[in-house]
Amino acid sequence: MQVIYSHRRIGADPGAIHAIPEGRISIYKEQGANGAEAILEMRENGRLHSRTPFPWEAGNPLVMAFLEDTLRAMARTTGGSPFYLRNRIKEALRSGGEVAAVRVAVDGAMLDAQQVRFRPFVKDPNAGRMGGFARLELTFVLSPQVPGGVIRFSASAPQAQDGPQAQDGPLYRETMEYASLKPQE
Repeated sequence: MQVIYSHRRIGADPGAIHAIPEGRISIYKEQGANGAEAILEMRENGRLHSRTPFPWEAGNPLVMAFLEDTLRAMARTTGGSPFYLRNRIKEALRSGGEVAAVRVAVDGAMLDAQQVRFRPFVKDPNAGRMGGFARLELTFVLSPQVPGGVIRFSASAPQAQDGPQAQDGPLYRETMEYASLKPQE
C-alpha cells in the first residue's frame, strides 16, 4: 500500500521558490539492500520529480521533506544561511510549539487530531533581515487515525507588512495534505 498526499507550493519570488500548483507525494515500503525502506516519491504534473529512500524505522519521511522544502525556500529567498535557519527551526520543534486539539474532515469523516503550530523566527535577533519569513508559521495536523499519522503539514510566510515592495498574497505557502491510501503501483 502507498500513502498519497497532495502537494502545493506558491511563492512571490519565482526565481527562489519553485511553484507546484498540483503535486502528489506517495510513500510506500520497499525492500532495499540494507533492509526495509520508506520510499518517498514526489510528482509534479504527473511526472516523477524525485524518489528518495529513507530507513523504514525512521518514521514518516514526509516530516523531513516538508522541513527541508521550507528551509530551502527561505534560504533562497532571504539569502540567509541554511545552517542558521535549520538550527532555529530545530529549536522551535524542540520547544513543543502551541498544541491544540482539533477536529478535521478526512474522507468524509470527522477525526480527532492534534494541531501543533511553530513560529521559529518571531523572537529571532535577525528577524529584521528575514522579511515576511520572520513571521513564518509551521503547522502540523497529526492523527493516528490516518495512515502515516499526518493529515497536513503547512508552512506560510506573509509578505512584508509595509514599504514599496508590499504585495498581495503570501510570500511563501506550502501544503502537504493526506489524500488517500492506495495499492502500490
